[in-house]
Amino acid sequence: MSNYAVVLQHNNLVVKSSNFGELSNLGFTLNGKVASFIYNEVKYIAIYVYSTQEFIAYAEEVKFKVLMDNIKKVKGTDYSGVDIKLWKNKDTSIDITFKNYSELVQAQPNDQIYGALRDDSGLCYNFHIWNYIPPYNGPKNPQLAPGRDESNRFRCESLDSSPFAKNFFETYKDFDFYDGGVVSKDKRLVADVASLMKNTNEQMLLAFNKFTEIAQNVGPFKFTQDFDGSYSKRELLDYKKGLERWIQIYKEHQDQLVKLTEPEQMYIACNLLFKYNMLTLFDVDQKILMLKVLCRDGLSDLFFVSPNGDYQERETLALKILLSITPQQYDSFLKKLISTRLKVKSNIGTATMPKIVDVSITLYKQLFKKIDDFFGKPNFTAFVKELNKMVLINNNIPPESTIPYTDQEIKTKSKGQFFWGSINDLKEKNKKNNVKYEIVTNTDSNIEFSETYCIKSALVEMAITSVGPGVPVSGGYYKKCLQNQTNYFTLEHFDIVFITFYENPSFVDNNPNNQYQGKSFFTFAGYVDYLLEKEKTETILDVLNTTLFALTLAVGIGEVVAAVRSAQVVRFIVGAVMVTGDTSQYLTSSSAFVAYLQERYPEDFQDILDVMRTAGILASIGSGTVIGSGIFKRYTKIEAARFWAIGERVLEDTTLASKLTQNERVILEEGIKRFKDGAFPVRYTPEVISEVRTTEGIMKFYDDLILRGEIEILDEANKARFLNYFSDLPDDMVALLKQVPSAPIVFGKIDEAGQLLIKIDSQIWLKSFKARGYLKIKDYEEVAQLFSKEFSAAYETSAVPGVKWVVDGTPDVSALVAANNIANNSSDISIICSNYNVPLEVMTKVKNHFWIEEHFILVENGTYQIGRFERTLEDIIEWNDAINNTLDETRKILFKRLLVHEYIEAKLMENGLSFRALDKYLNTTVSDIGAHEMSPIISSGNYLQLNRRVELGYPPSPNLDDFSNLDNIVNWFIDFYKL
Repeated sequence: MSNYAVVLQHNNLVVKSSNFGELSNLGFTLNGKVASFIYNEVKYIAIYVYSTQEFIAYAEEVKFKVLMDNIKKVKGTDYSGVDIKLWKNKDTSIDITFKNYSELVQAQPNDQIYGALRDDSGLCYNFHIWNYIPPYNGPKNPQLAPGRDESNRFRCESLDSSPFAKNFFETYKDFDFYDGGVVSKDKRLVADVASLMKNTNEQMLLAFNKFTEIAQNVGPFKFTQDFDGSYSKRELLDYKKGLERWIQIYKEHQDQLVKLTEPEQMYIACNLLFKYNMLTLFDVDQKILMLKVLCRDGLSDLFFVSPNGDYQERETLALKILLSITPQQYDSFLKKLISTRLKVKSNIGTATMPKIVDVSITLYKQLFKKIDDFFGKPNFTAFVKELNKMVLINNNIPPESTIPYTDQEIKTKSKGQFFWGSINDLKEKNKKNNVKYEIVTNTDSNIEFSETYCIKSALVEMAITSVGPGVPVSGGYYKKCLQNQTNYFTLEHFDIVFITFYENPSFVDNNPNNQYQGKSFFTFAGYVDYLLEKEKTETILDVLNTTLFALTLAVGIGEVVAAVRSAQVVRFIVGAVMVTGDTSQYLTSSSAFVAYLQERYPEDFQDILDVMRTAGILASIGSGTVIGSGIFKRYTKIEAARFWAIGERVLEDTTLASKLTQNERVILEEGIKRFKDGAFPVRYTPEVISEVRTTEGIMKFYDDLILRGEIEILDEANKARFLNYFSDLPDDMVALLKQVPSAPIVFGKIDEAGQLLIKIDSQIWLKSFKARGYLKIKDYEEVAQLFSKEFSAAYETSAVPGVKWVVDGTPDVSALVAANNIANNSSDISIICSNYNVPLEVMTKVKNHFWIEEHFILVENGTYQIGRFERTLEDIIEWNDAINNTLDETRKILFKRLLVHEYIEAKLMENGLSFRALDKYLNTTVSDIGAHEMSPIISSGNYLQLNRRVELGYPPSPNLDDFSNLDNIVNWFIDFYKL
């Protein structure tokens, strides 16, 4: 037999097999290395670290067995691992390890190495030979050893019992791997990984793969495609090593976990398990055990777990255990969380005279009691959010579903319902609350709640003294309850409940907590326990913001209350009742008011009357009107918003208000007050605010039938935005808008970004419409008065007496003299017409506009000036070169574009546009632009978009060959901007 080389596990040392006599004196691992050997008639075996299977040394077999009782942790008779700490602390007087490596004959390059490896099938082992290439980095191109064939295979395995392992093997066994430009196959390595997968389970493999996604500083364990779709064999090898080590760590801790009884030991173990994403693999009983040990003392006890003194709280680890609960474990876990009890120390004495006793408490209550959000760590928030998610999913309620829930679904799914007017109702002394909840008893199994609501109330105006002694200043309103009613109900801790914050605060009250207005949630009864027990509303807000999942409702809160309580109780829960005397009559009973309303709003008076009848519902009690669920449908919040807007407009309009009787005025004022005080179930949302503004716009604009007609032409979206954006116009601007009824049509042609700019400068935009009429007849005094601006003197020079110029800074007088000469030269028109094929009427218009006419222009100091355009030497040179026909092709195109720009600009100014902005110097936003911005850009020939809606098209491109379509362009702008 040949004197083969063999690989020792000690530093991958490659030596001659003859060092150990016959090959039969050697035992081999399944990765081509030596597992045991006989040297000088002594048998040595390889020993490994228990947790990682890392090679430690070759030890004398007989003596190692003698030391078994001292070393401990021996796993089976194959010595698969020892505790490395105990090994290092063994009795050093007894040396049992092989030390004679230097005496061994070393292998030489290209010697043939002999060892056991997987064969070409990938699933069986056989003895192979391969060349030794130092430094040794594993087998290269191994071949079956002489005398070995398929009949000599051993340790063949089947992957049929593990579909995911078999699938992995079949997928990658013939795969091309790319490493540093080298392409290779490695069926043996693929089989090694598949074998590992088979000997674990799918759940463990999924946990490991998840670990590789989140692991940091623990090794490159990912096996993923590169950007070009290829895979790396190096990554697969790293993945194999990582999986091997991960499985070993899991098995070790799985065996030891039940033996840990000290919180510190449990902490260290659980922290490691969480780090390696292993907690999900443990069953509910094991996780309950972990929590029970951790909760035996205060959860916030600190344990130093690293040499540099870093620490974590045990409550943080409790959260990690909670996060490891799988959906399949939710039901069992929640039940055992309630049923599991533990003994804890409790002080039943005082701080100065403590008396510590053992008390029995459920694990659930201990966690709820001990976990908090102190020290900047939102531990309680995370805890209750996860618990809430468990309860919802366990009851088949998707936490983040957007499907609207009906009143009957809420009644069916929830065993208790809690209605708060606002988040502030959780404050015990809040005077606006319509319903109050309290905990009557709280036991290990259930919670008894009381629900108290007001069945008779009145709004009372508050007054504070701040101006001077005895001088009352209005402080708003508060609701005074005159009669209460209380009901009781009992829930288990994990019963599903429905909670809602339905009330809309006053639109003028900048309530910082209004983000919860109109929001509803499913949660568990124990969560309400927390809400009611916490002292600070701010703390509640922080937790609410993070932990609950908002619901979408298909109905209003009135329907929900009516479904789970009764229709009669709706008015008490939402507070839609008020003592005002006999106010049940409708506002619309006054024939004078109705007649004037019909005269003022002939097209809309019936709709306005219908909305105003809401006041009779809001303010009534004298007739014993019952507010049932019918008026609380989803549309009601829109109707209420319309009522508020219409009511305030009626009261502001002296003519309309004068048509009301005193009683009707009181009813209207009470209704608006009631709405503003937040009792009506309308949510504080952009939708409501938009509806208020839209309705105000209708009340302001629709009494002018021409303006109304123009607004109604708009599509619904543009109409709503126009009414919304212009609803806050003062009366003088409303009157101005009615004088320029084409404004809504132009508004509808502007994109949404431009409409927002118009909203910001709405008064300037409307004034620019009004100014068109004055500019057409050159009545510049009226324009200046409209924009509240002064005139300043234009520039004059003795070099050109009698001519005024609008200039920027200090002009070039020589250029002005030359410009005046051009203005006085009449021969250039025909020459340029001939040189560039320009129609005479176009050239005449351009010559007058560009060189001769005076223009009304806003200058940098904010005043208006009247004078000719300032011209520069560049202008003079270009014009003279055009006359002399010496422009090159590039300059010729630019000159033609100049003619186009000036012609269109001149024609648009004739039709009422200003040269440039009238309010802000050089402004180019859509709210204040002139003919200069609309005309084609000289440098490119293109148009500025100026927020025109793209789908409405563009002005035609100018024809530079014969200028034949310039009037078409002008007409396009006239039509678009309604000039």
